Amino acid sequence: HDTSPGKIKLMRFLRESTSYPIDKAYEICAKRKFYEAQVYLLTQMGRPIQALSLLVDEIGDITAAIEFCKEQDDKELWDSLLRKATESNKSSYITGLLQNIGTHINPKDLIARIPNGQKIDGLRDSLVKILCDYKLQIHLNEGCKRVFVNDTVSLSRKMRALARRGVHIDEENNCQICKNMVISDRDSSDVTVFFCGHVFHNEPCLDRLGKNYCISCHK
Repeated sequence: HDTSPGKIKLMRFLRESTSYPIDKAYEICAKRKFYEAQVYLLTQMGRPIQALSLLVDEIGDITAAIEFCKEQDDKELWDSLLRKATESNKSSYITGLLQNIGTHINPKDLIARIPNGQKIDGLRDSLVKILCDYKLQIHLNEGCKRVFVNDTVSLSRKMRALARRGVHIDEENNCQICKNMVISDRDSSDVTVFFCGHVFHNEPCLDRLGKNYCISCHK
C-alpha cells in the first residue's frame, strides 16, 4: 500500500471523479504499475477475480488480498484466494489466512487444502486463534438469540394485552360506510367493531361488501 502524496491524490481522484474513461485509466495505471489503482479500477470494471490475482500473484500481499475478499464478501473470491494460497507453496500465505480469516469462511475449507507434509510457521497459534474467534462468535450468536427471544415474548404479551382490551363505542360513533349512528333508538342492527376502533353496521353495509377486515384502514 503506497502512501506517497502522489498515489494518495491519484486514488482520491479515481474514487471521487467520474469524468475519466475507466479503460484508459486502467491502461495507464497498469503501464506505470500503480497496483492499488489497478485493483480499484478492476473492481469497478466488474473484474474482482483479476484484481485478486494482481494482489496475490503480482504484489504478493496476502493481507491486502484477505481484506479485499472481506470487503467484496464473495464466496467465489474466497475460493480463488484459498486455491492460490495453498497452491503457491508459501507457508506465509497460509499462515496469513489462518490468522486473519476470522469467521468469514470455514477454516476447515482452508485446512483441508493444505498439502500433506507442508510446514506452516505458527500453525499452533493460528489454530488457537481460530478456535477463540469461533468461540466468541458462538457467544455472540447465543447472546443475540436470547435478546431476540426476550423481545419476541415481550412483544407477544403486549399484543395479547392489546387484543384483550375492550373497545368503547357510543352514540357518537358512526358506521364507516353509511355514516349513520351505530347506536340509536331507531336502528337495532348488529354492528362489528374492529380492533382499530372503526365500527360498521353488519347489515346491509359490511355484509354487502363481504369483508372481514376494516376497509377504512385498508384504503
